[in-house]
Amino acid sequence: MRQRQHTFVSVVSLMTVLCSLSQGCPTEAGPTCAEELPNAISIISRLKKCLRDLYKTLVDDGYGGRELRGPVCLLRNNGIVAQPTDLGTIDTRLCQYTKCFQHYAGIIRPIGRLRPNIHRQTEYCQKYLNQLENTVKKMKLLPTAPCSADSCRISWTFTDQWDELTKGTRLAQELLEYLEHLKFSCS
Repeated sequence: MRQRQHTFVSVVSLMTVLCSLSQGCPTEAGPTCAEELPNAISIISRLKKCLRDLYKTLVDDGYGGRELRGPVCLLRNNGIVAQPTDLGTIDTRLCQYTKCFQHYAGIIRPIGRLRPNIHRQTEYCQKYLNQLENTVKKMKLLPTAPCSADSCRISWTFTDQWDELTKGTRLAQELLEYLEHLKFSCS
């Protein structure tokens, strides 16, 4: 009886492996898009703080006031901006933060010799931007589920949600963000 049970388990294991291979799926599937989400959210949190610190340092050092931010650097603290939950929102944040960093870089460049703290903060922001860009690229290539042939897609679009806008404040907020997002190109 024990031999027969062992043989049955072996046959089931072999069939599972063969089935996985025939579907092009390794027996130990790699990471999925959702598994990278916490990493992306963590990087966004550090990047947002870095950009705020850079802004404060520039203001403290006399390189401008509230106008220094410009519309592209309004990093508000609402839940959608603070906690993106899908690749589309993360991709939008990457674009917004890149444009914001470029805006600050345009202010910093003519200064010439930078104080060490501005130079260091600029390097940190650039590092976080690179990490987020690499994470987004990786997420776009990862499957949505183990052994899935579908890769992650940008899931939120303005036209898909238009008829849903009256159903709640979250969607209205997303519409506002989308319209703000149109102020600058993200290509």
